[in-house]
Amino acid sequence: MSDQLMNVFDNNWKQTEVGKRFANLGFHMFTIDQQLSIYEDNNEQVIRMTLGKSDRPLTPKVKKAMKSALDNMPDILRVDSEGNIKLREEISAYYTRKFQRTYDVNNIIVGSQGTSSLYRDIFIMLMQDGGQVMLPRPGYILYEAAAQLVQALCGDKIKIDYYDINTDTNRINISSFRDNFDVEKNRIVVVNSPGNPTGNLITCEEYEAIINTINAGKRSVIISDQVYSNVVFQGKHYPSILDKELNLLLKRPYIITDSMSKGFEMYTFRVGFAMIPDDLIEPLISFQRNFSLTPITISQFGAIAALQQDNRVKSLAKSYEQRNVYACEKLAGLTDVKILPSEGGFYFVIDCNEFIRKHNFKNDLELALHIAESTNPHVGTTPGSDFGAPGCLRISLSPQKFTTGIDLLEKYFAQS
Repeated sequence: MSDQLMNVFDNNWKQTEVGKRFANLGFHMFTIDQQLSIYEDNNEQVIRMTLGKSDRPLTPKVKKAMKSALDNMPDILRVDSEGNIKLREEISAYYTRKFQRTYDVNNIIVGSQGTSSLYRDIFIMLMQDGGQVMLPRPGYILYEAAAQLVQALCGDKIKIDYYDINTDTNRINISSFRDNFDVEKNRIVVVNSPGNPTGNLITCEEYEAIINTINAGKRSVIISDQVYSNVVFQGKHYPSILDKELNLLLKRPYIITDSMSKGFEMYTFRVGFAMIPDDLIEPLISFQRNFSLTPITISQFGAIAALQQDNRVKSLAKSYEQRNVYACEKLAGLTDVKILPSEGGFYFVIDCNEFIRKHNFKNDLELALHIAESTNPHVGTTPGSDFGAPGCLRISLSPQKFTTGIDLLEKYFAQS
């Protein structure tokens, strides 16, 4: 249909409150991934170092659980807006094992679309009356998208600020956190460890400084995204706001978000969850009942089985640690790019600013497209601008032909 007949927008959607924000907030990872799909359609080989999805198949136990649910009509028809009770019990048991923290199942809410819908709903509920949200930079684009959506709905009374992660050291710039934190207006602080895209592991000292700052906030709530908490390298202790000493230090409410898609290898099955304070239980369930009805039933039964496979999770973390070491050693000799080693998670970052300048690329998206076009097999990488790291590329540790992909990147960047 022509625009003259439709006339959906008075001018252009980019001029709407939502369009002003989201037209320029494109997740360019999908631009690269779509280009790789075109190559595949032409029977050309590709290596996706874009998506953070395990290259290992679902375990027989997980597949059996989902198949059994599929064959059982009561399981198929079950509707739990807050998530299947058996899954929430299993999540509680897992967190007791890992963090020695016991959660009542009523405080555990399973998201309808992984953690994406949870962040959207939580941001709307907490910030509908205005206030400041503090996000990590570089950081996962989902946080930015949720904040921008609330800002589009609520206008100037929503303020989005950032604290910086030093990509040379993988340490949080605590001064930037303190300087940008608004004691009167802050409503949400998001922390993510290990981080996406940098793989930074927040230290106990960093947490203490953050918590001491947040404690002064009048209405602050800290959201700790722990989706990569079971993929930590070099046998390091995983600090969390759930650690006893840190938890006792924290005087403000907190929310834990987690997901089955990464360390539990259930990518695309969209099972995320949050541990929330009592005050959020009723409004969050109300949101889910009205906007998404129920999380996906079959996936939840698979998640129950996945949460019982601690050894499987450990082997994945070990595999990604070895890949991270290989990449660091292979790319160490390059002169125009700098690899930023990861401390955990599914990704690491390559700083390509000097290479982009030297070879006259417009930006990291153009570089990523050129890499995909020039390599054989075609190697896909994610522009760092998606995460607030312009001039960088995010590399996923998850593709099956990871070492081949790194070898091809080393050859590409070694060009004069």
